[in-house]
Amino acid sequence: MADEWFETALRARRLARFDCASEDIFDGRPSPRTSGHEAKCAARSGIACMSADATGVRQPFLSDIVTVLDHCGHHIGLQTQYSIDAFSRSLFDIYEVDFPTRLGNAVPKRRGEFLAGRVLAGAALKSLGIIESLVGIGERGAPLWPKGSVGSISHSHGRCACLVARGENMLIGIDVEKVATGNSLEAIMKEALSARECNRLAHQTCLDQAILATTIFSAKETIFKALYPVVQDFFGFDAVSFNGIEDEDTLSFSTEQTLHPTIPIDTKMLIKFETDNEFTRTWTIIDRTM
Repeated sequence: MADEWFETALRARRLARFDCASEDIFDGRPSPRTSGHEAKCAARSGIACMSADATGVRQPFLSDIVTVLDHCGHHIGLQTQYSIDAFSRSLFDIYEVDFPTRLGNAVPKRRGEFLAGRVLAGAALKSLGIIESLVGIGERGAPLWPKGSVGSISHSHGRCACLVARGENMLIGIDVEKVATGNSLEAIMKEALSARECNRLAHQTCLDQAILATTIFSAKETIFKALYPVVQDFFGFDAVSFNGIEDEDTLSFSTEQTLHPTIPIDTKMLIKFETDNEFTRTWTIIDRTM
């Protein structure tokens, strides 16, 4: 499973497709005591919809939504857990999220990830007072945010995160990853990190190497998501380089090539991060003028 998630992430990067562009109660059928209207109201208010698994135990598709970042109504970061085992197609109706035709042949995992991301995005937009909470899908899969807002969505192994801000003069990226081990960790070291970055990783003592390697990979995903609206093209892991740990919650990166006239070589970027040793989350908010 760990190998599958990383290979999917690598493939997505090579094709310039977004994890966030999918990118969690009852299974969509109200109980005898709950009307369809009441079920929808419960979903919109953040009450978890339940679904019974094979053992008959009812479990939530989405856990409680928690705020992980909040800056005075300017931007907000939300996070939740989602369960693919509790997913059903009818949850799109319960949460009032349009089912995209491009997911018509998608497996339940892909559909569930998309739904979790869109529910979280809607909650973030509403928390900022943005009435229009529909997030569309662009040509290459990137989310199309309502006018007057920007944002980013990510999910990994049942955890979903979303960062949304008011205004359109910022570049935003967020990424969440399960800490890699075994072959997946080796793949990160080989595919996502340069020899120089691996050397810096080996000589630091602030973080466990697996956590830091995964966090660097995650940070590069965050940078890609944040800069794509300006660059409008694919760029690989080698386009930016890890310089070191700036402080206890910040990593420093710089561009190794000119990505855009406003993003020349040696442009420095600071990426925030947080880890609970099982997952790592990275994010950034950059002035669009750089």
